[in-house]
Amino acid sequence: MSRISARWRAGAAHGHDDADDDDRRGRLAGVPGLAGFFSKDEILHAAFAGRQRVIWALLLLGAFLTAFYTFRLLFLAFFNGPRMSREVAHHVHESRA
Repeated sequence: MSRISARWRAGAAHGHDDADDDDRRGRLAGVPGLAGFFSKDEILHAAFAGRQRVIWALLLLGAFLTAFYTFRLLFLAFFNGPRMSREVAHHVHESRA
């Protein structure tokens, strides 16, 4: 069973929907205006203000890598076609909801 199908079943059983997930997309990457951005911004500001330049540079690198791989993951999962042969794709079926 796919992750989406399993989450849908669990949400349907408890009266939840995916609206909460829509609000959370982009937080990990630190998109401006969302919670992830402000937490990363404050941590980077504290390291910079405390004159911890090496730590600040490492944290900044980590923030950029997190953003890059988060957007890469979203692109590959939702905006890219299947990466399997037609023969394999023929045998793939949706789970029953």
